[in-house]
Amino acid sequence: MIYRFTLFLFAICSTIIANAQWEKAHVSDDKNSSISAITVHKEKLNVFGNGFLYQSNDGLAWDTVGYNGFTTNASTSVRHITTSGPYLYAVTYTTGYGNSMIYRSSDNGKTFEADTSNFPIDYYRRGVMDIHKFYSFNGTLFAIISTGWHYKTFGDSIWRKGTGPNFPESFSYDESTNQVMAWNAYGLELSSDLGQSWTRATSAGLPSRFLAKRMAFNQSTQRLWIGGRVITTEEEMILYTDDFGASWDSIPFSNYQGKSWIGFDQTVVGLYADGATTIFVLDNNAGNTAPDVYTSNNGGASFFMDTVGLGTNYQATAAPNAFASYKGSIYMGMNFYQLYRKNQTVGIDKVGNNRMDISLYPQPASTHLNITSKEEISTVSILNTLGQEIESQPFVNGRINLNQGLKGYYVVKINFRNGESITRPVIFE
Repeated sequence: MIYRFTLFLFAICSTIIANAQWEKAHVSDDKNSSISAITVHKEKLNVFGNGFLYQSNDGLAWDTVGYNGFTTNASTSVRHITTSGPYLYAVTYTTGYGNSMIYRSSDNGKTFEADTSNFPIDYYRRGVMDIHKFYSFNGTLFAIISTGWHYKTFGDSIWRKGTGPNFPESFSYDESTNQVMAWNAYGLELSSDLGQSWTRATSAGLPSRFLAKRMAFNQSTQRLWIGGRVITTEEEMILYTDDFGASWDSIPFSNYQGKSWIGFDQTVVGLYADGATTIFVLDNNAGNTAPDVYTSNNGGASFFMDTVGLGTNYQATAAPNAFASYKGSIYMGMNFYQLYRKNQTVGIDKVGNNRMDISLYPQPASTHLNITSKEEISTVSILNTLGQEIESQPFVNGRINLNQGLKGYYVVKINFRNGESITRPVIFE
């Protein structure tokens, strides 16, 4: 029987202290301000909207940064912002020409300079090829274009073409294992060396020809969420995996899906996961409404309609452009009507799957694996990605010794003397 990382244990062990409603963060005086991108850089929340860069130390009071180095107008807008080492990055997109430009700032957004050396130039030679997605993982930048993806670290002088997934739809990253996840050719690809080499997940339970357009990785619970559709049937779904794609489950999506404002089946236009909170957003179902936002405060065990406080849009085209977590709050930037925030307060009753209670190192591990925990550990089992037990050994002196023949992705099951157990993904080399 396939052993699953079941994070419903996390749902049982989590107690929600408060369910806050959405409120405007008042990032500008323009109530129609469109928020195109959000990131946290040098402990400040950075937001691009309507051609302006806003910064905040608390998400409540905002400063407008008068940046130099590029301009935005009716045809050119900032599509992505992120951080890499000391630099704040901004990616623009120009309609008509359909191209992008990459800029970086070393002075917290006051001045920007182009950073496109060795990046593919667009057809009109007015910029670089259109960048669909732009990520920063552990200081390494990933830019996805129609012909593949390119990468660089903040210490590199040029961009380099990536190997492996040729046309990845989405990327994500696990901070605890330095593992990159990419959706490519209807399946999940994994890389433990920041994209230099890739392996394909076994993907038990994954529908055939599933195209994941949205991806969110929960750093606290290590659950990966994807939203998209089965190409052959046009069925929209939200799936999740607790073992890096070895096996997949789905939520009862039909319970939430209705018709969009133009009569088609609703699609997933936003996805967010952090701690006990999971959010998915469906496109508007009618004019003068907000997008259908559904929130779970128990790790995805159940969802509720969460639109109180959100503004409506008469065109029925409002959708989230970006999410961010900052100082205990969730921020959702909309293409209409401002930036919204809500408090996120979660308490943990038991050890459950709370990462704060346990740590494993080094990662990757070769000869031994150290484990620290507030709870007393009795035994540790090593499982493969199919859930089959490879070996089990007593926990002695804060560590387990590793079989030198074990290499690649595995799962450790940690058994506590109080009768509880948890699982964690590990990499052996």
